[in-house]
Amino acid sequence: MRNRRNKRRSYTMVEILLVLAISLIVVGLGNAAVSAMTGKRGLNGAASIISSQVNLARSTAVSQNRYVALLTPEPFAVNVTSSNELDFKPFFCNQMRLCFVTPASGNFEFAGWIEGHDWLQLPARTCAHPIQNQDYATLSSPRPIYSVDRINAIPVFDGGSNLSSTGIVFAPTGRLANYGDVMIQAYNALPNANNAGKPNMSDLGIKPADDIQGTGTTKLTGTQLPYRRWCISINKFTGRTKVTYAQPEGK
Repeated sequence: MRNRRNKRRSYTMVEILLVLAISLIVVGLGNAAVSAMTGKRGLNGAASIISSQVNLARSTAVSQNRYVALLTPEPFAVNVTSSNELDFKPFFCNQMRLCFVTPASGNFEFAGWIEGHDWLQLPARTCAHPIQNQDYATLSSPRPIYSVDRINAIPVFDGGSNLSSTGIVFAPTGRLANYGDVMIQAYNALPNANNAGKPNMSDLGIKPADDIQGTGTTKLTGTQLPYRRWCISINKFTGRTKVTYAQPEGK
């Protein structure tokens, strides 16, 4: 028995390195799975927040018998051309807020903040904005047309300039004020791209308008976006929301 124990060989360096390599692979796969679960939870949370805010805007418009807007500041549809509007940058694509508005020359004018409703921030590393024009992340053809409202004269900062923002406006009847299809997409922050003269969005980790909305010649360059987003569609007649993953229902 003693001789048999003495003959038991030791592990070689190759065997030890192989075990370490396998262990590292297993740990890496585990971390990737945890990260994916955490990211989806944040994205699910963003979709839930957006949907609840849309429904709150609708119910407030009906109860107050006024036009109510859900502000969704983003650089793609506000036509940012001045340094003043760049003050909106901290709010782009990750914050929203309710306010009263009044119809004015095809757009809407800010008419006061709604008491008890401050800026609401989405979960970390998530972005959201309403689709303007065609949705190039939609795989079907022809693609539906979506619209978004513009709200002017918003006093964002004390003593500062009154700015403009995109938004979704509900009429006192609870219907969308513009009677057009509306959809907000929520997605994880994307790698920054060359902004080609547009506002620098590097700190937000989002791509410029041509990459996400397809309003220019480059269309959608983030090819995985159609499968990694939540779509919050708003019925133009009832104002109620429908939340679907990846693609709008029935589109």
